[in-house]
Amino acid sequence: MFNLTSNNYKKSFSPFAGLKVLIFWTVFSALFTVGSAANANEQAISIKDDPIASYGEGNSITISYEATQSNLTGLGLRVHYDSSVITLDGFEDVFTSDAITLPSTTSFSDDQDYDNDSTTDAYFIANWASLFGVWPGSNSTDLFTVQFTIQEPEGEIPDNDSTPINFSASSTAAGYAFAGINYVLPITNDSDGDGCPDSVDIFPYDPTECYDNDGDGIGDNADPNDDNDIRNDDEDAFPFDSTEWEDTDGDGIGNNADIDDDNDGVPDEEDRDPLDPTIGRHTQNISVMGEPLGVIGTTTTVDIGYSTTDDQNQLPGLGFRIHFDSSFLSINDTLVHIDQDLIVDAEGPFFDEENYDGNAATDQYITLAWASVAGNWPNTDLPAKLLSVDFNVSEAIETDTATATTVAFSAISVSAGYDFDSTSFDMDVLAATWDFDGNGEVDALTDGLILLRYTFGLRGDTLTQDVMATNSPLTSSQVESEVVNALVIADIDANGDVDALTDGLLLLRYLFGLDGEPLVQGVTAYGAERSSADEVFDYITKYLPR
Repeated sequence: MFNLTSNNYKKSFSPFAGLKVLIFWTVFSALFTVGSAANANEQAISIKDDPIASYGEGNSITISYEATQSNLTGLGLRVHYDSSVITLDGFEDVFTSDAITLPSTTSFSDDQDYDNDSTTDAYFIANWASLFGVWPGSNSTDLFTVQFTIQEPEGEIPDNDSTPINFSASSTAAGYAFAGINYVLPITNDSDGDGCPDSVDIFPYDPTECYDNDGDGIGDNADPNDDNDIRNDDEDAFPFDSTEWEDTDGDGIGNNADIDDDNDGVPDEEDRDPLDPTIGRHTQNISVMGEPLGVIGTTTTVDIGYSTTDDQNQLPGLGFRIHFDSSFLSINDTLVHIDQDLIVDAEGPFFDEENYDGNAATDQYITLAWASVAGNWPNTDLPAKLLSVDFNVSEAIETDTATATTVAFSAISVSAGYDFDSTSFDMDVLAATWDFDGNGEVDALTDGLILLRYTFGLRGDTLTQDVMATNSPLTSSQVESEVVNALVIADIDANGDVDALTDGLLLLRYLFGLDGEPLVQGVTAYGAERSSADEVFDYITKYLPR
């Protein structure tokens, strides 16, 4: 029996102002016109729906066709197979329009090895030829369905086997290449066709059953209580385990064996409510606020936030370390925003020889601590910004596009009755951003046009004339240097080249607010590795200054 999908057992196994606009829309329209030529001309043949076959009769596969044009002159097709495994039984739903040779059970010996696979010794043919070049009339269609028998091998029949089905072409439409997508057909030993191999099927001739977990003679699909415990299967988280029936936290460990039933990190014996993950020991929390971004050779500010799980702002204090990788970052300055009861004001940096945060990459840290005699720290609404750290981003970082560096935390001392909780932050470090004129913003009619001009070959003053922001701190030559530095990120469609009418227009479209298909239509290069609207949108967004 042929299965398209396996059975599902109950418990089984994405001054130039006018000129600027004119240039943009002229190029924009031209590219939309030529965009459709991006795909290769191929006639593709494949097997539909990932079929699985079983030993004996009743198997079938459907051969599908696809091409970039709907009206062509035809196709000459060979389908290759192993005649010691497959016997052809017949054909259904044959696409007969312009058929010259219909597929038949008459096969040919593959002495020429047309498919370059010695394991397929036979093939059958099917040919279509259209006098007026209107075949098949659509970009894709099913050509025919093959019915066949899988021969049982001598000796013990394996539960799982496979056999190749390959394709070659005797003729293709002019200007088109053949793309045969070969398929390895899985074969199963399954007498009742239920998707359960006979070697494990307790009921090999009953297609509705496979297993009997409790051995009571009633198949698991029909049995309402497969492990004979206190819960029927529809209420049992472990229908095959008689010692477990409930799993509050869904971690795969039953409550009887689980020492932390709500998975809140607090053992049940120490938890104020072991079945409620929102209740446990309260925590003092430290994390990076927002999504700061580092750019090589610049200074970036990282804000550190504080909160508690119970919003308690009257506590004895907190001491912790901020860890960083000194090959990426160095301390430029710090600013503490909550200075009440501050006793250690960003001391350091120190070398993290003890690896307090458990991360070998963060080799230095600074320390901070607050201690309140009155027990009323931090005495402000939570969450709150504790401090800001200005990091210098090293000029020696080697990256073509982007990398990341971790800012992490570890506890020195926490308030009684509380745990310390922190979230390390992987900060993106970029080789460049799209802000070529250095005003901290990215704009279509400044930065976008600068890149487009550069990729069209303009240099010097003509590169930046009338397109630099009025608040730009850079000279024309400095802007050009920024563009050169940014070439490492400017291959937006990832085809290996930075080009005006692909990458330049992609950035300009994005900065004009286009998204979805209008962002990419007709302007990604042939062979681009990054061509979908979502991929291009996400890539450009990644290199915006923050």
